[in-house]
Amino acid sequence: SIGKMPLKLYQYTDAGTIKPPMTDTLRLLSLQPNAYMTATIFWSLMEFCCQHYGNAYTWIDGEFKKKGRYGGTYEIRGFYPMHPNNVRPLVDDIGIFGTAGCLYYEYTNPDTGEISVFRDSTVLHFKNWYTENGIVGKSVRENLRDTISGASAASEYENNLYKNGLSARMVMQYTGSYDDDKVKLMQKRFAN
Repeated sequence: SIGKMPLKLYQYTDAGTIKPPMTDTLRLLSLQPNAYMTATIFWSLMEFCCQHYGNAYTWIDGEFKKKGRYGGTYEIRGFYPMHPNNVRPLVDDIGIFGTAGCLYYEYTNPDTGEISVFRDSTVLHFKNWYTENGIVGKSVRENLRDTISGASAASEYENNLYKNGLSARMVMQYTGSYDDDKVKLMQKRFAN
């Protein structure tokens, strides 16, 4: 499974491709993302959610540590999965959260009902390969359902056409066989 695959990070430099030193964030993602699960369980869950729900969401629990007057670092304490049924992506097109056009995630805690809103920079969002809007993925199940129902509807439509008298000789007709009145009528219909 994808959860058992090692997480490898490489850096492209002028000297070539190198393996950078282990960071705290990489250590979390490759060994134990949070106190409750191993990396194998975490990544397997992410893949399951992507395939079954179309999306996988993870809250990045971290804290900004200020250094000096203008600087600082963001220290990540853990990565916590959020069930896709409890997350709703929001595009703030009018700026109610501060900046118009930004993406936010609304999370409803299933135990308490408490609602939290997270900036996109504090959520890892993995989408399935199939998406209609580039923001929310569609599950494999939804994709298959749409494909099968579309094929079924097309077949039903075609069957109804044949029941109502459609035959192969009527599918294509050449305009060269039209008389002058028919040509003028067709030109008039085309112009409109």
